[in-house]
Amino acid sequence: MKEYPSQNFLNECFDYDRTNGLLYWKTERPLSHFMTEGTSRKWHSKYSGVEAGRIKKENDTLSYKGVKLQGSEYYVHVIIWIMVYGYQPSLIDHIDGDGINNILSNLRECTSKKNSRKSKINTRNTTGIKGVRLTKSGKYQVDASIDKKSVGFGTYDSMEYAAKIYATVAYIMSGENFNEHEYFPEDTNEYKFVEEKIISKRK
Repeated sequence: MKEYPSQNFLNECFDYDRTNGLLYWKTERPLSHFMTEGTSRKWHSKYSGVEAGRIKKENDTLSYKGVKLQGSEYYVHVIIWIMVYGYQPSLIDHIDGDGINNILSNLRECTSKKNSRKSKINTRNTTGIKGVRLTKSGKYQVDASIDKKSVGFGTYDSMEYAAKIYATVAYIMSGENFNEHEYFPEDTNEYKFVEEKIISKRK
């Protein structure tokens, strides 16, 4: 799971409006956040007080807000949780199913099984399991969206195994699980295979 900055650092970067669920860049960030005074002035002239984050489409049915900070991309809802509660959760569920709605009352820490109940399945899906389709040869193909590109993660004899591969993709990509199957543990070959493929497709 991707490690996020500390609560103190995030609160130096952002303000969170609980009434509308939006995250804003601080009107004044510490000089220590920048390489030079000139960089600081340039950043403040462009971003001071501006809403932080943009909508990121994870796949055909799910979108979140992401924000770039110190060269890395982070999920806004995770940042908000850390700012408010002081720790990074394993999973966050958007209660109403809308990944853009980051009002605090719409966010809750949960297990992957709870989150899986909110997953949506593409109407072209032939198995009833998100990310897994039945091929003409009778095997199960795993497909997922990586940076808006469809990527295949292999074809398998077992639908259950294929579902776990997709669940692992979803977990690595966003820290959330999108079907009823548990992802493979991090010390397994399957997890490492999925992780390496995601990294290679993002290069």
